[in-house]
Amino acid sequence: MNLFLRRSVRLAGPRQTPTLAEIPLPSHLFIPLKQHSGPETEPIVEIGQEVSEGQLIGRAPLDQPDSAPVHAPCSGKVVEIVNKPLIGGKMGLCLVIQPSGPPIPLPLELEQSHHEPDRKHLFKAVQEAGVVAAGVRALPLSRDVTPYQQAVDEEEAEAPVKSIYTLVVSAVDGEPVLAHQAYLAQANHPLLGVGLNAIQVLSSAARTVVVGDRQTDAKGLSDLLRFGHRSFTNVDGDLYPNGLKQVLVKTVTGDEIPQPLDDPREVGVLFVRLEEAFWAGVAVATGRPQFGKWLTVTGPDGQRRIAMVCLGTPVGHILESLGLSPAEGGKVIIGGLLTGHTVYDLETPITKQMGGLIVLRPDQVKKFEPLPCINCGLCVQVCPSRIVPGQLSKYCEYGRFEEAEAHDLALCIECGLCAYVCPAKRPMIHFFRHAKEELMAGRAA
Repeated sequence: MNLFLRRSVRLAGPRQTPTLAEIPLPSHLFIPLKQHSGPETEPIVEIGQEVSEGQLIGRAPLDQPDSAPVHAPCSGKVVEIVNKPLIGGKMGLCLVIQPSGPPIPLPLELEQSHHEPDRKHLFKAVQEAGVVAAGVRALPLSRDVTPYQQAVDEEEAEAPVKSIYTLVVSAVDGEPVLAHQAYLAQANHPLLGVGLNAIQVLSSAARTVVVGDRQTDAKGLSDLLRFGHRSFTNVDGDLYPNGLKQVLVKTVTGDEIPQPLDDPREVGVLFVRLEEAFWAGVAVATGRPQFGKWLTVTGPDGQRRIAMVCLGTPVGHILESLGLSPAEGGKVIIGGLLTGHTVYDLETPITKQMGGLIVLRPDQVKKFEPLPCINCGLCVQVCPSRIVPGQLSKYCEYGRFEEAEAHDLALCIECGLCAYVCPAKRPMIHFFRHAKEELMAGRAA
């Protein structure tokens, strides 16, 4: 692929300092049975059943490492099973829980353990806790810490396994408008250290590199570097796409993540963000599953709020709690401005895959028109994957998905820079995502 940043996008003006916000529990939580890109979990509770905090309510198939279990984020009663829109606009089965009380607060201090960590115990704790990274195609942490097994011919007895040599821990948010990774870097929460130690043991990585944002005063990172074989580097988080996984892995190791699988383990790298380490720490230190999500909520004025939100909380409840009411003609985005997904239903629940909410006024919404490509070549100049987005968009627009695939569609990392610079305002990333989904659906069928 030969990933190369020819041109980047810098955040206009200085960032506003984010504030910490508390989001109260809604009257009902909508808990999706699928909060990862793997197979859906199986519901194991019934309507009318009382559940306790942390109780398993969705069991992952035993033969599916890409699936993560789902737990009740708080005590309450299962009142309904419904379909709700999820990230990316797809519908998913949700268990509706009427809460009877908020989750138990996490401890701010931990007792020192003098026992050597047992790898099997750590793996079981992380796996049963259902820790999942953010992103549409996010997978369970327990799957990511397992070394990559190369595909082999059926005649071969065993597949070769690639060891994980480098653990890359990112305290850099994927997009400049997001801020919860940087917040965790400053918070210096003891659970971060516990989680990072557990991930390092599970990965068996020879070295660990913590990547910080040089624009952020991340004093808390110093505690994460006290242990051996850990180093630190930083990048300019205001310069996009510096915070994307593919770019950070190349910055640290010099290696590129092969596409289209987009799995860093293929080059001996385990990539995690600080939030994954946080929830791994929760699982190891307290035995509790992942019951919440750190979010960056950004209003039309650019003010950013960091909140720990209970899984299953409707998007509309969060915005209402913060006094952010989307106006008619405005837009609500899950994720970042360049890579996020539009929310079409404010009852869309928060899942482990989400990382941000952005509210835009009508005058801030950029209109995409179905205009033809004018062959200006600006998209080629900014594409870090060195493909030809304009040509690919034409194939995808007219349903010629196989031709798009033949012209390196799989190498697209969906950074959104092509759509950002396109003078014809073509919805490039929408075309590419749609084409990839259609190709995957065709193969599955």
